[in-house]
Amino acid sequence: MDIQSVSLKEYVEKIFDEKEKSYSSHLDSERRVVDKAMENLERRLDALNNLRQEVLSDRSEYLTKAEYAADHKTVGIKIDNHSKLIYIGLGMVLVLEIMFRLVKF
Repeated sequence: MDIQSVSLKEYVEKIFDEKEKSYSSHLDSERRVVDKAMENLERRLDALNNLRQEVLSDRSEYLTKAEYAADHKTVGIKIDNHSKLIYIGLGMVLVLEIMFRLVKF
């Protein structure tokens, strides 16, 4: 009877050792998968941080709404002034044309 209990004990210990090796191997492979996933996540986060920095640096180069409004107002004033000069010039040409037609007759 002592032989059967020893063999049963050895059998159970062998099963436990095999299960422990199996779980250890499985745990190691899971750790490798998690490590690779973490490396991939870190790489993606670094890329996103670089993109964020680019967006922030590009945003600093854009005009603010107040700057645009001021520049737009200035451009509008210049266009109005040029339009007035063009209309004055066209009026002068029209007056000269009328004068030349009247002088010919």
